[in-house]
Amino acid sequence: MSSRLDSILGRFRPVDYARYELVIMRVLFALVIWRVLGGSMRFGEQPHPVGLAKWFGVDFTFFADPSFVRIARPVLFGCLAVYCSGFLNWLSLPVILFLLVGSGTLGNSQGAATHSTQLVTLCILTQCAWHLYAAISARRGGGSGRTWLEVERLSVWFTQQTIAAAYIVSAISKWVAKGDWVRDSYQFPLQVIKSQNMDYYNSLQPAGAVEYRLVSELVEPISGFLCGIVGRLLTPPAQWIDGAISGIVGPIARWMEAVMMSHPGWAPLLVAPGFFLELFAFLLLGGRKLGAAVAILLIFFHLTVAEMMNLNFKFNIYLLATLFLSVPFYFASLGRKTLAMTKSKLGSDDG
Repeated sequence: MSSRLDSILGRFRPVDYARYELVIMRVLFALVIWRVLGGSMRFGEQPHPVGLAKWFGVDFTFFADPSFVRIARPVLFGCLAVYCSGFLNWLSLPVILFLLVGSGTLGNSQGAATHSTQLVTLCILTQCAWHLYAAISARRGGGSGRTWLEVERLSVWFTQQTIAAAYIVSAISKWVAKGDWVRDSYQFPLQVIKSQNMDYYNSLQPAGAVEYRLVSELVEPISGFLCGIVGRLLTPPAQWIDGAISGIVGPIARWMEAVMMSHPGWAPLLVAPGFFLELFAFLLLGGRKLGAAVAILLIFFHLTVAEMMNLNFKFNIYLLATLFLSVPFYFASLGRKTLAMTKSKLGSDDG
């Protein structure tokens, strides 16, 4: 029994990511941050201050000043380039964190706070704290201690823990705030109708008209920074993937919605699994395979909710896909197996 428990607990440890995996993760994470901060801030005032603006009276309206934007964008680009290199993260991450917190505080100080980018900021806060600690520890230790690879693997590990903790806290808060959330979820169809009506009066678009541009939006910065040929090469496969997501998730979400509308008693059976996914999100930390399986389920959960209620959690989806799916690893593994089989076949043919 003890050995089995030790075997299970042994799965919850940092994954030994290869260098190329860490590079790809940082590049994808940088693209996510650029999607959050790359646009212009349109708010020139903060009538309902929150966070640092409320606690310490910090005026973040300078984030909407065109002169600040002209400086901030190249600074952000430079910090993200440094971040992608994997070096001097103790220097680049505090700047990125400042820009995320400032723009997020100003955006949420308009009277309608959202948390669509909250998880991105939490992840950068975690990485910033870790890299500052690692840099200070290395300096005090005279350069001895953890290698670059160990520091980067632990950075990913702590970031993954942050994501899992955020989901668990979300589930606990639902339970504490709403009591028996699972039992009361039969009222979920009312929330769907309310959300659809609110979205309709905001956009005058019919309910259910969800456009999936998850991959397309992520490759747009690449197309902008690099030559047009690269953009033309990346855009068709990105659009195809987005179309495939819509073709798979859309019918399932509409079927779930129809069932809940006609039989509200079925709502707990269809909705409650999302609650338990959040509550047991620590399983994301159980290794490559288990983490990828739970991440896929959470991504599917976000996509179905987006289809029914048009609630946008695309940044959560980006982070789950970037940090847990290990797509480059499986492609590399498949390539190595294919190459080995080819060599084996050629060798047997020669014999």
